[in-house]
Amino acid sequence: MTRTRPPRIGDRAAKPGEAGLTLIEVVIAMAVLMLAFTAIYRALRTASSSAAAVSEMAQQQSDSRREVDELVSDLRMAWSGNDTLARFVNNFGPCNVTFYSPTRETAPRLRQITYSITTGTDLKRTDLYSTNTATAGSTAWVWAGTSTTISVLKGIDNIPNNATLGCDAAHPLFRYYAKDDTEIVPPAVASVSSIKRVAISLTIDRIVGKFPEPDVFATSVEMRSK
Repeated sequence: MTRTRPPRIGDRAAKPGEAGLTLIEVVIAMAVLMLAFTAIYRALRTASSSAAAVSEMAQQQSDSRREVDELVSDLRMAWSGNDTLARFVNNFGPCNVTFYSPTRETAPRLRQITYSITTGTDLKRTDLYSTNTATAGSTAWVWAGTSTTISVLKGIDNIPNNATLGCDAAHPLFRYYAKDDTEIVPPAVASVSSIKRVAISLTIDRIVGKFPEPDVFATSVEMRSK
């Protein structure tokens, strides 16, 4: 025989609609939760991707700034080591510049430094070192037989939205000025010794037409007095 517990104080009868969840209601609730979790995941992933993109952009800007500063420093130190040899080499133009600069050794040698874009969008640097050191009044520099070339900046985009060529005469990297601020237009070879200031303009866009936006650097370098 089954015994039934007698009612106690506080017990109440279930009202209509207070029964447990049906299977359909459970399925709907789970679907809503899945949608909510998916939305949260996508938001977190988007935030993470944005943070990574900003970090990458900041790193690229830092790298570009460092290389531009190195170019400016090299140009500012341009000097041939004596007064009979011009600091710039005749090979200069809107997309390339070649100049002399002494090393920082105790007995300095002379470097011939070239920054150029000949094809593509990479700014390259070529170094050629003398094998002898500077002596008072010396003009007989002896150059090593080989030079070294490296890419220092990628994605030069001075020509807007051109993914194959970074510079031309209409969109120069370098512009040259005399002491009276008259522009010296290459190939004015006779005026190479008259260059007193070099204006530098660089637009760097590693992925043309896509994020991040191009970095733009513009500066001017006054030549030091001999």
